[in-house]
Amino acid sequence: MKKSCLLIVLFMAVIYTAGAVEGDTITYLSKSQLEWSDFRMKPGISDSLKLSLNLTIVTITKDVGFWFGTITVESVAGIRRDSSYVKPEFMTDQLLKYAQIKYDIAHFYAKECEKEINERK
Repeated sequence: MKKSCLLIVLFMAVIYTAGAVEGDTITYLSKSQLEWSDFRMKPGISDSLKLSLNLTIVTITKDVGFWFGTITVESVAGIRRDSSYVKPEFMTDQLLKYAQIKYDIAHFYAKECEKEINERK
């Protein structure tokens, strides 16, 4: 679990850094409740999903202890709004609650990974 958690955080941090453009990503700290306006991508005609939620985990290095080989990070879940969509005919409260649960779970795991990384001293 520890190794896979660390790999997930590092992988998501690389993807976030490589692909994110300012303004198209929100984090759980800045906005914990999703709204339909957060799904900004237009679904394609051939898209078979009712909803596509592009979740990410953002990991920020807060402190690096060179002498002792320690690191302190902060991790939060985020959503890439420019690549998340919902088909208008499926905009229901139930589907928004489903997306919210996925967002909450992503943030929970981001915090678990943060805790695990920060406890490695």
